[in-house]
Amino acid sequence: PNRFPMDAVEAILSNEDVLLPNDEPIDLVSAGDAALGGALALEARTEGRILNIGSGIGTPPRFFVDKLAEHLGTTARVVFTGAPSRPSRVADPEAAWTTIRYVPEMGVSTLAERIARARLGHRVADDALRGLPAEPVEEGPSRVSRRELFSFFRRR
Repeated sequence: PNRFPMDAVEAILSNEDVLLPNDEPIDLVSAGDAALGGALALEARTEGRILNIGSGIGTPPRFFVDKLAEHLGTTARVVFTGAPSRPSRVADPEAAWTTIRYVPEMGVSTLAERIARARLGHRVADDALRGLPAEPVEEGPSRVSRRELFSFFRRR
């Protein structure tokens, strides 16, 4: 909750200022896309190779915060603190594409919508992203059997 973008989500929902160090573009990639890149690299046995797993697109944090607020049904007040931050880094995904055929599937607008829906307690399904009403989440995560878990690792 104390890291971007969740700190921004909580500030938006609390009607507080969203504090950002600056508006230098950053590379935003979903955890699912990053995990996919890692799984593809493991499967391809790319030990020793450096692959950039990212979107390859620099997104200004203010743009992403505004998208989050839009999907949360409100607006955001952004304050730039001017605090030093590490230099902006945007992945060059060319090696990942040529080596493991990795390409992220989720753009920043969809990522913002999924984060907002998850925070608001709504099921994130492809139907919901197509404009159908989202269903409230009532049950916990589905259980995975030991057999399924072990077969997953055996395939890797």
